[in-house]
Amino acid sequence: LRILFKVSKKAALLRDQFLLKLPFLGDVILTLAVARFLRSLILMQKAGIVITDSLAMARQVVGNRVIEQSVARIETAVSNGSTISSSMAKDRIFPSLVRTMVGVGERSGSLDTSLQAVVDYYDDLVPRKIKTFFAILEPGLIVLTVCLAGLVAAAVFLPLVNMLSPSAY
Repeated sequence: LRILFKVSKKAALLRDQFLLKLPFLGDVILTLAVARFLRSLILMQKAGIVITDSLAMARQVVGNRVIEQSVARIETAVSNGSTISSSMAKDRIFPSLVRTMVGVGERSGSLDTSLQAVVDYYDDLVPRKIKTFFAILEPGLIVLTVCLAGLVAAAVFLPLVNMLSPSAY
């Protein structure tokens, strides 16, 4: 299966779309990918790299093909004279916090500072989301285990009860 995703770009894109649509994990995956992208963008902005080149290089570290395609569209729009925030607003894959902070950074002239605030927030948010996920998952797994144990017990004891019942004679 892993080979299929590496060979077929369409299969990898479908997998990444599916992962982003998962009820709770999709949000965590999106947050991690966006934080990774923003971290790279910050480093390149601090190094003085042109924004279109920064976007192109930061796109390579995202790790999710859906977001990579979105960044490629943003990169094209920026090279055509659009702002990053307006390009992000058209695509809607990025959370509103990111779009807003990019706009603030563009208007204030300190894009790296505003993006760093988002990355710091996401660095605090992701562990909390993961902790919440496992707090929700744990009772569900306990209920599932109890149900499976009940099924096994029923599978063992029902034949015994049938053998010992008076109708068996």
